[in-house]
Amino acid sequence: MKAAFPERDWVALLAERAGKSRDFVEWHLQEDMAPPEALLRAASELLDENAASRKPQTDSQR
Repeated sequence: MKAAFPERDWVALLAERAGKSRDFVEWHLQEDMAPPEALLRAASELLDENAASRKPQTDSQR
């Protein structure tokens, strides 16, 4: 996430997308366990959107 969102508060982005508090997100990131489904889904959506926004558009997509 840090690499995908340099110079952005990706923890806040993740919390907002998951509908959870920042404390909730930070706690789960620090624990040695799998994150809850809501965080996994939010992270996947953010990364997918980020990748799509970086993809060059072809003439048919403009």
